[in-house]
Amino acid sequence: PVAQAVAASAYKFPPTRDVASARPTRAARACTIIVTGLHMVPMASSPQASEPLSAVRAALEAGDIHHAGVLAAAAWQAQADDAFRAEAGFLLCTTHNRKGEWAALLEVAPAVLAINEGRGEVGRRVEVLRWVTLAACELARFDVALQSAGESCRLAEAAGDRAQWALSLVAMAINRRGGGSY
Repeated sequence: PVAQAVAASAYKFPPTRDVASARPTRAARACTIIVTGLHMVPMASSPQASEPLSAVRAALEAGDIHHAGVLAAAAWQAQADDAFRAEAGFLLCTTHNRKGEWAALLEVAPAVLAINEGRGEVGRRVEVLRWVTLAACELARFDVALQSAGESCRLAEAAGDRAQWALSLVAMAINRRGGGSY
């Protein structure tokens, strides 16, 4: 069912074919990879397990954010181990953030954060928390924005990651300003 939904949605997002050569675009090929690979998602320890995630990354790299979002959502829904789901969830949050799908980001972020916390993925947690801060500001959910901004600053500072800490402070400043039109 998930693979069929992905395949059906692939034709809604142009371009799926290169006009000059009539060959499938890179994102369309990535969609094919995940459609054929999602019937049985192998464990992340096998080389095939990263194929759906590679397809999402390829679509992001090609700039096809819509296909990347569809592929990431399908990967996120797949039954797999925590390593696979942590990566799939992070990629799904990435697509929601890039597309400005603030409500969807706020919906999926708690589960993604929980999986990454269990795996000790501090950098990813900080980044997702920063996106949550900005998304919550856009939706006037300032309570959520303040909580996530504080947590991202705390995590980045504890990890000694000055770059992430600085970016988290900027997100907190935007929250304090009231979000919206920066």
